[in-house]
Amino acid sequence: MLRVKAALIHLVLSVLIVGLVLILMLFVWYPKGFFNLLGGSDLVYIIAGVDVCLGPLLTLAVFNPAKKSLKFDLSVIALLQITALLYGANVMFQSRPVFNVLEENLFKVTLASDFKDEVELKKASKEKWASLSWTGPVLVAAVEPVDPKMKEEIVFAAGSGADWNVFPKLFVEYDTQRQVALANAKPLSALKTHSDDNRAIVDEFESKSPNRNFVYLPIVSGYVVMAAILDANNADFIQILNIEVP
Repeated sequence: MLRVKAALIHLVLSVLIVGLVLILMLFVWYPKGFFNLLGGSDLVYIIAGVDVCLGPLLTLAVFNPAKKSLKFDLSVIALLQITALLYGANVMFQSRPVFNVLEENLFKVTLASDFKDEVELKKASKEKWASLSWTGPVLVAAVEPVDPKMKEEIVFAAGSGADWNVFPKLFVEYDTQRQVALANAKPLSALKTHSDDNRAIVDEFESKSPNRNFVYLPIVSGYVVMAAILDANNADFIQILNIEVP
């Protein structure tokens, strides 16, 4: 019974700690659907498997008050759990979204890991965009440069896979491009007609705010495309729907 009790205590502590880390990820680093867009659930399954499942099971296997090496065994288990948790949290932090960039007819997400150094950050059009957010992505817009030299630089960078969203010097306030967003946005009905699954997801979303009108733009991260939901009146960014975008 002591062994089971120790494993249960370990399980409760593990759930609490992992739960706190998940809250940090879901509500601070990856809010409003960015967690699903960026595939965070895969890593969380690994963290949960090691910390919530494996740790308590190992405690159940080794716990014996009569063992001289019990303290050492439990210390090794705790070290493994802490290492896995810190590794996972660090990966999530380094890959967190720092900018949500409107590029005319879609949003592109910029990750902290997209900036290998501070060279481009130091060239930001505003000082507030020269640092990386710790509390979710900053909503901005990017516009095509007018300077010929800068145009050439962007075209050259595009050849290696870079896009406007990784050049803070192209950023402008989202407020100045709200009408651009609305002009390119599509009605949610376009999502509904794509598939029955889409219709169910959109209907559920709309039922939560029956008196508001919404539109959407694609939001892109790597090869993943989802729907960024905007207020149809002012282009406020509402959330991301994990849905097929036609």
